[in-house]
Amino acid sequence: MVAMKGNEVDALDAIGAYERTKDISCLYKKIVILASCQIGSKFLQRIFSRSVHRLDRQIFAEVLQDVDRLMVDQYGNYFVQTLIESLDRSDRVRLIENVRHFI
Repeated sequence: MVAMKGNEVDALDAIGAYERTKDISCLYKKIVILASCQIGSKFLQRIFSRSVHRLDRQIFAEVLQDVDRLMVDQYGNYFVQTLIESLDRSDRVRLIENVRHFI
């Protein structure tokens, strides 16, 4: 049996809550945790690449707050790439402006 890290357990809890309710608010304040582990990153990529949900403003704010960290994270960078593809022009500009000083 493989031991899971705390973040993976938190991610599975958030995914389970979303799968039961299909309510995007179940993911609030958990985006960075989800994006930073393999199962959570794949889950988020699936949700936002299939346009199941338009990007929620609160989720976008969470991503903006930690996008620099997510971009260099082993799994978070895949989520950020998928997210960028699904953003409209104005949100893409906001994201780029947010990371400009890290480049």
